[in-house]
Amino acid sequence: MQTNPRSPDPIMLQRLNNWVRAKEAMALVYTTAVIFAISACYSNPASVAPPLSTPTVAGMTETSSHVTPNTPVTTTSTTAPPIRTVTATPTVVPQPSATLAQPDYAIAYVAMDNSRSELRLSNLKGVTSTLLNSATNSLFLPKWSPDGLRVAYLSRNRTTDEMQLCVLLELTEEPFCTNANNITGFDWSPDGQDIVFAGNFIEGDNRYAIYRLDVTKQNRSLLYALDMQVVDLQWSPLGNQILVLVESSDTPLRFVYLLSLNGRLQELVLNAVPEFVRWHSSGLGILYDNRLYPAYQQRDIHLVGVDGSNDQSITNTGKFTYDPVLSPARNLMAYQTYSETEQPRIYILDLSSNQTIAASPENSSSWYPSWSPDGKYLAFLSQIRDGAKPDYSLHIFSVDDQRSTPLVNEGVALFRPAWRP
Repeated sequence: MQTNPRSPDPIMLQRLNNWVRAKEAMALVYTTAVIFAISACYSNPASVAPPLSTPTVAGMTETSSHVTPNTPVTTTSTTAPPIRTVTATPTVVPQPSATLAQPDYAIAYVAMDNSRSELRLSNLKGVTSTLLNSATNSLFLPKWSPDGLRVAYLSRNRTTDEMQLCVLLELTEEPFCTNANNITGFDWSPDGQDIVFAGNFIEGDNRYAIYRLDVTKQNRSLLYALDMQVVDLQWSPLGNQILVLVESSDTPLRFVYLLSLNGRLQELVLNAVPEFVRWHSSGLGILYDNRLYPAYQQRDIHLVGVDGSNDQSITNTGKFTYDPVLSPARNLMAYQTYSETEQPRIYILDLSSNQTIAASPENSSSWYPSWSPDGKYLAFLSQIRDGAKPDYSLHIFSVDDQRSTPLVNEGVALFRPAWRP
C-alpha cells in the first residue's frame, strides 16, 4: 500500500494525485482524446454482462436474483433542487478552542502504522476507545448503519491482499465478513437492514458483481454483473436505486448508472469524466465532479437531476474541488479544495446565503469531512509535518462558533472519520 504525503487515504486519492501531477502538455492532448472517446461512448454505452452462476461463499448463504441486463428503468421526471453558484472562495482562517457541547457523539476512524491497524471511537472531549485492532489486516472506510448500532468497514489482508467487507453487528461482538474478492465499494440501505457492495464476480474473472447483503440473515443476492470495474456505489436516500460509478479497464473513461433493486440498469449520461458521484440528500439529484477541464487546472462540483436535467455548477473555486458532503440538518455543503501550490483544505458553503468559510486550519493539509447528525459540527482529518515525521489529528469544526479544535493527535496515520448517527 502506498501513501501520499498530502493524503493519509491511499484508496480514495491515489488516482486523483496521479491526474493532478500530469504534465500540462500531455494533459491537454489527453483531454482532447478523452472528449472524442466520450462522444463515441454516448452512442455505444458501456458493455453490461449477463449474470453468471453465483459462487458459494464460506460462512454465508447466498441466493441468486433474476437479472435483466440493458433494460431501462423508469425514472420520475424531476429536476435537481436549485442551488446558487459560487463565484469565489474567500479565505477565512478559523480560530482555535471551539465550544464543544453535548450530546456526546461518537466518531469512528482508523489509526494505522506498519504493525497494527485499529478501528477507534472518539467523543467530543477527545476521549477514545478501540473497537477493533489487527496486526494482520489493514482496516478502511468505516460506515455506520443509519441507526448507529452497527458499523461496516473494509479489511485487507496484508499478506494475500484480499479485501473483505466486514460488519460489526454489536459494538461488543466479533464481526462477520464476506469472502468476496477485491471489494471496491459498499453502502448501507436507508433502513439499515441491507448493504450493497461490489467486487470481482469470481476469482480470475474480469467481471464485477454488485451484491445485496442481508445483514441480519448474513446472506447475499446478486443484483448485477458488469464487464467494467465498479469504482464506487451509493444507495439512494429514497431507498429505490443504487448509484453506480464504473471505469473502463482499457481507457480512463467512467460511466454512471442507476441500478434498480430488481436488477434493471439505466445509464446517466454526463458531459464529464467524474472522479466521484454522490446522491443529493433529497434523492432527486446527483453531485459529481468533472476532470475534463483543460490542463486539469480546475475541477468543480456539479448537480444534475436523476433524469439528466438541470445540470448546474455549484462551485467555481478555480481549484481542484471534490468530495462534497451535505449536512443532514442544515442547508450546508462541506467540500475539499487544493491546487498545485496550496495544501488541501476544507470549506463549508451555505447553500442559502452563498457564503463560504474555511473549516480547516490554514497551516495543515485536511481531508474527509463528516457531519454530525444535527449539522452543528464537522469532523475531518488534518496533517502537519514537523520535520520528517507527520503529525495527524482528528479535528472538529463548530459551525456556530466558526472555530476548529483538534480532538485527537496521533503519531500514526489516520483515515476517513465517520460520525455516528
